Amino acid sequence: MDDWIKRMMVAADKLKQVEKSYFEAVTGLNEAKYACHLKECELMASGKVNMKNEDTRRADLWKYVKDERKNVLLAEARVDALKAELHYQQNVFDATLVAAKLLAKEGIDSGSAIQSF
Repeated sequence: MDDWIKRMMVAADKLKQVEKSYFEAVTGLNEAKYACHLKECELMASGKVNMKNEDTRRADLWKYVKDERKNVLLAEARVDALKAELHYQQNVFDATLVAAKLLAKEGIDSGSAIQSF
């Protein structure tokens, strides 16, 4: 049983680390979006962008904010990857918790339990 408790503690620590990384990535994404939006607003206010219609405006903006938009896309990809990892670690933790509870309920020694989990 002690082995399962150790596994549960390790799973909890990994989950906590991934959660922290995920929330940092979400913050980074929000900052990248803000920087891109701020630059777009500054460009429109400065008159560097043709405001004739939306398509023209977007095309003109693209010339100036390529890097900022790339940063947003990279930040979104990082958030998506960490979200998948977060779900995986949550599932590992949940499965380990259920196994530990079942073993405790049945009074099964960890030495006789399936070790592949």
